[in-house]
Order: sequence, then C-alpha cells, then structure tokens
Amino acid sequence: MTKSEITKNTIKLTIYGIKDKRTDEIKYIGQTSNLTNRKYKHLHEHNRPVTQEIYRTGVDNIEFVELDVVGFDEVAEAEKRYIKKYDTKKNGWNQNDTYKPISIEGRRKISKLKKGRNNPMFKVDFSQEELKEMFELYYNNQKETIKKLSEKYNCSPATICNILNFKHFLSRDNDQLLEEYSDVI
Repeated sequence: MTKSEITKNTIKLTIYGIKDKRTDEIKYIGQTSNLTNRKYKHLHEHNRPVTQEIYRTGVDNIEFVELDVVGFDEVAEAEKRYIKKYDTKKNGWNQNDTYKPISIEGRRKISKLKKGRNNPMFKVDFSQEELKEMFELYYNNQKETIKKLSEKYNCSPATICNILNFKHFLSRDNDQLLEEYSDVI
C-alpha cells in the first residue's frame, strides 16, 4: 500500500454545520480535519462571506455542530448530502455544493485564466449610488446576504466584503459612507 493510499484510508474528516441558535437552523455546511482550527478561521478571516454572515448574525447566536465523521474518499459526497439536507446553498451561506480539492497546477492555470478583466466577477467601477445601496441593503435592511449582493452587483463575494469593511478603494475613499456606517461595522 502506498503512502497516499494509507493517508486516504486513515484520514477522517468532520462534516460540520454552523447553526443559528435563534432559529435552530443550520446555515452553513463545511468539512475540516480540525474543527477547533476551522472555528478560529471562520471567526477571524474577515474577508470571507461566511465570516461576514457570522458577525451579522452575532457570534453569540451561532454554534458549530459536528454532523458526521467520514473518510477522505467520502467527504465530498457527505458534504454535498448535508448541504442538500439543510438547503444551505439556497437558504444559507454555502455558495457551492461541495469543496473539491484542486491540484497546485490546476490552481495556477485557473488563476492565470481568470485574472483581472477575464474574471467573470470582475467589476470595480461602482457608482456612489450603488455603494450607498449596498450599505443600505446589508446594514440597514438586513435582508441581503453577501452572496445575493455579489450576484446583484456582478462581483465576487470577497469584493462585497471588502467594500462593506472599507477595505475596497471605492468605499475606503468615500468619507460620506465611512461617516454614516462606521458605527455599525
């Protein structure tokens, strides 16, 4: 048996959910080899849409729950099954059906093909009205998720997160938005 086969046969991964304790609904499904480390990352990677949704919901209002422990070869199907069961792609925070590991070479090719204006989610020229509307929809109305805003404005969820956290150059240089929304961030 090769080292790769041994690793695939012995590694166990956790399928976990992030539950909104107020509604008792699972809002996100993920997979990890270390749930403690994954919790930390979800709470500290502020440019990630899931982290944004956690803070919007309130850290005290969420709970990480272990749903299943599966082998390496089963993890993608198990994650997909739980996303479907809890409907977290449509009514939660999952953006994809599952995470499928991609080789380093594959990542390089994808990155090269989708850089800058070749990226279908590329857009940096938001009007002042669009920026104000984003803030209104996200902070005041509490209706729109990061995912829905990214679809509406044809940009990546990370771009929306950066705008809402004043890390994007358009929102960072907008004194009016900064003054109006800095107390809710």
